[in-house]
Amino acid sequence: MINVMSCQFTSRHGSDDGSSGVSTHAIRGLVMLLVAASLTHTAAASDGREHLEQNWDSDQRHTFWFTPQGSQLIPYDWVFALERPSCVGAPVTSQYCSHLGRSKSDIASRFFDPDHMDRLRYIPVPANSDSNRAGLPIGFTEDDVCYSAPSEVDPHPEVRFAPDGDEVHQGIAGKWLGLNCAACHTAQIDYAGKQYLIEGAPAMGEFEALMDGLVMAMEQTLSDPKRYSRFASKVLEKYAEAASPGEHECVLVPEKSKDADALKADLGTIVEERKTWNSRNSGGSLTYGFGRLDAFNSILNEVR
Repeated sequence: MINVMSCQFTSRHGSDDGSSGVSTHAIRGLVMLLVAASLTHTAAASDGREHLEQNWDSDQRHTFWFTPQGSQLIPYDWVFALERPSCVGAPVTSQYCSHLGRSKSDIASRFFDPDHMDRLRYIPVPANSDSNRAGLPIGFTEDDVCYSAPSEVDPHPEVRFAPDGDEVHQGIAGKWLGLNCAACHTAQIDYAGKQYLIEGAPAMGEFEALMDGLVMAMEQTLSDPKRYSRFASKVLEKYAEAASPGEHECVLVPEKSKDADALKADLGTIVEERKTWNSRNSGGSLTYGFGRLDAFNSILNEVR
């Protein structure tokens, strides 16, 4: 099943320049035959996709899709403001630009817009106020880390972050964008005019391009005053909506104290963190491409 889905993907979804990973008609025909034979038990969903019948309901499905597992990539409120990077002048080694072209980006478009995520082959689903308020792809989670203040009974009162939190992140935000298992283990197959969604199957996302593009977007936000001004305006508006300390069980709500200068410093901190992670997990001259990921190496080296 893994090889079948990988072949179907590369034959339909090669690079945006029109090239494809699989060129033989024989493989394409075999894929079509096997897919048609395997997708006989499906159920239609409200998003228009056919879901492989796996004996769970919609609530269980959304739990799989959006339950956070401790991953912290960037503050969640940045998702609403971060713009796509431009590939003009980008290094030829850029994984992001090699797959999404080298033209100047549309500055009005968010990095996490559904069409952009779809080009990276992560599966967009509609926004949901309960589990997916930003309308992110399957497996992209909102992790609400509840920080607490020191306590006299705490054996380590100097530690002021939750067990699943991070000492540096504690001073930046309480809500974080992360990835869970569903991001890499949900596949969509387009066949005979229908979209089939299969939980547990290998995803077709281009993980290296996603992470490379995320760093590019943040770096260009730091270096371009106009881009940063747009970013800061939207993020600080979101921060202002954050609950105040004392309104819930979380004592520390870092977002409430931020201004444009503090936000810029935080952005610089996260850029360096993400760049270090990308370098540590780089395959060097061996790039993963669509539908491949060294999950063992990446997870041991922190999926955050």
